[in-house]
Amino acid sequence: MRTRSGLQIADQSKSSIERQTVATNKKIDELVNKLYGLTEEEMKEIDKIVKELIAG
Repeated sequence: MRTRSGLQIADQSKSSIERQTVATNKKIDELVNKLYGLTEEEMKEIDKIVKELIAG
């Protein structure tokens, strides 16, 4: 049985992992953009398209 403090620790760990995932994804995006020499405008357009595809 988990105690209240155990759940809080689990939530904190989950939040930490989520922050790390966001930071990692951001770094990957930066590296890919640099690799392909994308401009800021091109990156925004790609982000827009991806969001539309995810939204369905």
